[in-house]
Amino acid sequence: MTKLGFEMVEPGGAFYIFAKIPEACHQTSTQFADRLAADYHVGIMPGKPFGDDRYLRISYARVMRISGRP
Repeated sequence: MTKLGFEMVEPGGAFYIFAKIPEACHQTSTQFADRLAADYHVGIMPGKPFGDDRYLRISYARVMRISGRP
Protein backbone atom coordinates (compact mmCIF):
# COMPACT_ATOMS: atom_id res chain seq x y z
CA MET A 1 0.00 0.00 0.00
CA THR A 2 2.90 2.35 0.59
CA LYS A 3 3.73 2.05 -3.12
CA LEU A 4 0.25 3.49 -3.81
CA GLY A 5 0.92 6.49 -1.56
CA PHE A 6 -0.68 5.31 1.69
CA GLU A 7 1.04 6.09 4.99
CA MET A 8 0.58 3.46 7.72
CA VAL A 9 0.34 3.52 11.49
CA GLU A 10 2.09 0.47 12.94
CA PRO A 11 -0.64 -1.75 14.43
CA GLY A 12 1.26 -2.86 17.56
CA GLY A 13 -0.36 -6.30 17.81
CA ALA A 14 -3.82 -5.53 16.44
CA PHE A 15 -5.36 -7.20 13.41
CA TYR A 16 -5.90 -4.02 11.44
CA ILE A 17 -4.00 -1.33 9.59
CA PHE A 18 -4.75 2.36 10.03
CA ALA A 19 -3.83 3.80 6.61
CA LYS A 20 -3.76 7.46 5.64
CA ILE A 21 -5.55 8.17 2.35
CA PRO A 22 -3.18 9.80 -0.18
CA GLU A 23 -3.95 13.50 -0.58
CA ALA A 24 -4.17 12.98 -4.36
CA CYS A 25 -7.45 11.08 -3.79
CA HIS A 26 -9.25 14.24 -2.56
CA GLN A 27 -11.78 12.17 -0.57
CA THR A 28 -12.86 11.83 3.05
CA SER A 29 -12.56 8.41 4.63
CA THR A 30 -16.30 7.85 4.25
CA GLN A 31 -16.25 8.79 0.57
CA PHE A 32 -13.26 6.51 -0.06
CA ALA A 33 -14.81 3.57 1.82
CA ASP A 34 -18.18 4.00 0.09
CA ARG A 35 -16.55 4.11 -3.34
CA LEU A 36 -14.44 1.02 -2.64
CA ALA A 37 -17.56 -0.86 -1.52
CA ALA A 38 -19.67 0.25 -4.49
CA ASP A 39 -17.05 -0.20 -7.21
CA TYR A 40 -15.01 -3.17 -5.91
CA HIS A 41 -17.21 -4.87 -3.26
CA VAL A 42 -14.52 -4.40 -0.60
CA GLY A 43 -15.48 -3.42 2.93
CA ILE A 44 -13.28 -1.16 5.05
CA MET A 45 -14.02 1.21 7.93
CA PRO A 46 -13.74 4.96 7.51
CA GLY A 47 -11.33 6.53 9.99
CA LYS A 48 -13.77 9.23 11.09
CA PRO A 49 -15.35 7.12 13.90
CA PHE A 50 -11.80 6.43 15.15
CA GLY A 51 -10.91 10.12 15.30
CA ASP A 52 -9.30 10.94 11.95
CA ASP A 53 -11.20 11.36 8.69
CA ARG A 54 -7.95 11.16 6.68
CA TYR A 55 -7.46 7.48 7.54
CA LEU A 56 -9.06 4.08 6.85
CA ARG A 57 -9.17 1.11 9.20
CA ILE A 58 -8.49 -2.11 7.31
CA SER A 59 -8.80 -5.49 9.04
CA TYR A 60 -6.49 -8.29 8.01
CA ALA A 61 -7.91 -10.90 10.37
CA ARG A 62 -8.84 -14.28 8.98
CA VAL A 63 -12.20 -15.89 9.55
CA MET A 64 -11.92 -19.33 11.14
CA ARG A 65 -14.36 -21.97 10.03
CA ILE A 66 -16.70 -23.33 12.68
CA SER A 67 -15.55 -26.90 11.98
CA GLY A 68 -12.00 -25.93 12.95
CA ARG A 69 -10.60 -26.77 9.51
CA PRO A 70 -8.73 -24.00 7.59
